[in-house]
Amino acid sequence: MEDLLLKCDVHNNKILKMFCQDHSQLCCSDCVLLNHRQCTNLALISDSVKKVSVNRHQLSTKIKTVLTKLNKCKITQEAGIQSVDGSYAEKQQEIREMRKKLNAALDKLENTTLKDLDEIRNALKISLKKDVDNCSRLKDELHC
Repeated sequence: MEDLLLKCDVHNNKILKMFCQDHSQLCCSDCVLLNHRQCTNLALISDSVKKVSVNRHQLSTKIKTVLTKLNKCKITQEAGIQSVDGSYAEKQQEIREMRKKLNAALDKLENTTLKDLDEIRNALKISLKKDVDNCSRLKDELHC
């Protein structure tokens, strides 16, 4: 099977030895002479494989670097989420405390106002009761 993969389909099963990077095509010696004379990026398959191996190693290193950066970014963003949640809970508590203070202040204002209103009502009732009593007395005096 391996021998079949290394043979040229175009030129009577000649052995493939070159790789044309211009056309991304494997070539035998006849292919190079007939179809790839003008190509500038011809290389031995063995050399191309070495470059791919080096490139693969570089790519692997870059992928590891990117993964490390992504992991750091993920950790930073997760910390940001926790910070937002913490700030939210803090502000929620501050709002509840402010609400309690406002309710207490409103309750105090209501009680003070109702007390003052009650005193005014009692004073008016006393004054009006005196007027009613005076009217009744004057009426009784006029009838006698």
